Amino acid sequence: MTRISGQKAIATLSKKDISNFKLRKHMPIGARVTLRGVNMYEFRTG
Repeated sequence: MTRISGQKAIATLSKKDISNFKLRKHMPIGARVTLRGVNMYEFRTG
């Protein structure tokens, strides 16, 4: 994600335990990047 967006990705953490997915609270489950201003428009058109 860092290569695509040009910004450092932030890990998203689980909020609660879900036994069916073998998931525990505060385990990393994804990543996100917030794009604002010029970066947002460059990402969309680039």
